[in-house]
Amino acid sequence: MTVWISPDLRGTPPRFSDVAIQAVLTLEVLYQRPIRGAQGMAGSLIRQAEAADQWP
Repeated sequence: MTVWISPDLRGTPPRFSDVAIQAVLTLEVLYQRPIRGAQGMAGSLIRQAEAADQWP
């Protein structure tokens, strides 16, 4: 899985790839959620994918 967030640089906000932004906007439309809900859902999906990757 590709990392979508740029490294933490002091004083600068995180930068997201176009694919990440498009994915969150797609979740927002498909599940009819506000943008903050779609962001939370995307974060949850990423955490679950990382956890599943750790199992043999």
